[in-house]
Amino acid sequence: MIGGLSWFSIPFCLATTFGLAARAMQGLQEMHTITTKDITQGLAMPYAAQALMGTGGAVFVLLMIFMACTAGFSADIVSVAAVFTYDVYGAYINPTASGVKLLRMSHLAVVIWSVCMAIIATGITHTTIGVNYLVTCVRSLTYRFMRFTLTLRC
Repeated sequence: MIGGLSWFSIPFCLATTFGLAARAMQGLQEMHTITTKDITQGLAMPYAAQALMGTGGAVFVLLMIFMACTAGFSADIVSVAAVFTYDVYGAYINPTASGVKLLRMSHLAVVIWSVCMAIIATGITHTTIGVNYLVTCVRSLTYRFMRFTLTLRC
C-alpha cells in the first residue's frame, strides 16, 4: 500500500509540472493554443513537451505513456491470472488440478481479462468521461480507503 501511495507522486508531479509549463508558455509561438477540451483530455503535457523539446518531446511523452500503460496492464494481468488460478480455480473449483491444467487456466484468465479490459477501455473512450473524472474517482476512493484503514487502527 505504501508503494502504491508513493507511486501517486509521479503522475501528480508530472501533471503539475507540465500543466504549469503549458500555462506559462501559452503566449509563445511554439505552444499550441490549449482549450478546455484539451485540458479535459489530458493534452497539456504533450503540448508542453512539444513546445519545450520539439517533435522529440511529443514522441518522448507518447513513449512514456505507452511504457507506463503496458507495465501497469502487465502487472494487472499477472495479478488477476494468479488470483484466479490459485485462489479461485485451484482452491474451490478443482483442488486436484495438475500443473498443466493450472497453466491453461492462467492463460484463459489472461485472455478473458484482456478482452474485458479492452471492452471497458473502448467503452470509456466513447463516453464523455475525462481524465479529471478518473483522477477525482481515484482520489475519492483513496481518501475513503485511508480513512477506513486509520479508523480500524484506532
